[in-house]
Amino acid sequence: MSSQRAAAAAIAWLHSRQPGLPDLTIPFVPFMRYLPWLFLRIAASNLHVARLILDPRLPIAPRLIRYPTQLHNPVALTLLANSITLTPGTITAEARPSELVVHALDDESASDVTTGTFEQRIAWVFQGKGT
Repeated sequence: MSSQRAAAAAIAWLHSRQPGLPDLTIPFVPFMRYLPWLFLRIAASNLHVARLILDPRLPIAPRLIRYPTQLHNPVALTLLANSITLTPGTITAEARPSELVVHALDDESASDVTTGTFEQRIAWVFQGKGT
């Protein structure tokens, strides 16, 4: 790592610990336990989208979903929106403090969002941090 990157990382870390600023940190251990689940969802969604693309009928049914969220922590909301976008077949088109607008290729792609699975996992990561 270059000295400039190390200095930038140190300054960002020190600045994030300033009194009076909101806590914008992610709990390390719960987040590390969330990542394998996210990677599995990404892999499963990759296979699903590949099947959609390779099917000669291309059975997609794109739609926009308005998903109301109970997450109040801005970092948790950002993690939710980014996790949805990282998962093939879904894209977070808009994020508001109490609602996400998500584009999904079909019902199966939308299921993790509509069932609240992503939100529940992220709420678990941030439990006790104002989710």
